[in-house]
Amino acid sequence: HKIKLALNLYLALSTIALSEAMVLSVKMGFKPGVIIDILNASHLKSGLTEGKGRRMAQGEFSPTFTLAHMLKDLSYAKGAAEKLGAILPLTSLATELYRLASLKGFGELDYSAIALLLSEFSGARLKSGY
Repeated sequence: HKIKLALNLYLALSTIALSEAMVLSVKMGFKPGVIIDILNASHLKSGLTEGKGRRMAQGEFSPTFTLAHMLKDLSYAKGAAEKLGAILPLTSLATELYRLASLKGFGELDYSAIALLLSEFSGARLKSGY
């Protein structure tokens, strides 16, 4: 259970990074799938970019693991870090972003719906796919 928190922390932070890259590329005039295709053609590809990334670019956020569950795990990871004296500033930021996404009504969507929050902040439409 302890290592699962660390793994989900990594996944949450990676998903935020992917979401930000997608938002920036959309704001620069590209469709969301362009950054995914480029990532997947490079050494930067991962299970996240190959699986969730494609779904995110298509605006598909049906849950395999809900955003609410990811928020719970982030909260536990943040608490564990504080208890152990580990300084994890990105964990604190990620927890607040996921909390805000949950408050916006994205809690029952997939954890990758953090992209919806970031796109909403930026006025970037992620649902135009490829």
